[in-house]
Amino acid sequence: MKGDEAALIAGAVEGGSYAEIAAAAGVSVSTVQRRLRDPAVVAAVQEGRTQQRREAVGRLNERVSPAIDRLGELVMDEDAAIALRTIGLLLGSAHKFSVAIEFDERLGLLETERFRSEES
Repeated sequence: MKGDEAALIAGAVEGGSYAEIAAAAGVSVSTVQRRLRDPAVVAAVQEGRTQQRREAVGRLNERVSPAIDRLGELVMDEDAAIALRTIGLLLGSAHKFSVAIEFDERLGLLETERFRSEES
């Protein structure tokens, strides 16, 4: 391919317009459109977007403990409205986290059972 395929993929991962991607990759818009139909390029863009989401989740996870600590402080706030809102947020979040953990555990069991049955 003429131009910079890595720049084309990076531009697509970032959600750039065809014109922006073309300029970054040094190709025409029609080349970008054609390359973005190539299964290998599509797979690379999808992998890039998956990696981008993983990194975002990692950054969020780094902030969970300090956020929970701060919410724990606000539960004891002298302003009853702040304390009640905080309590509601904590209880709702705890429930969502519990559901997510249960889902992950069940999915893990299903995957384990599937792999065992495939090995048999």
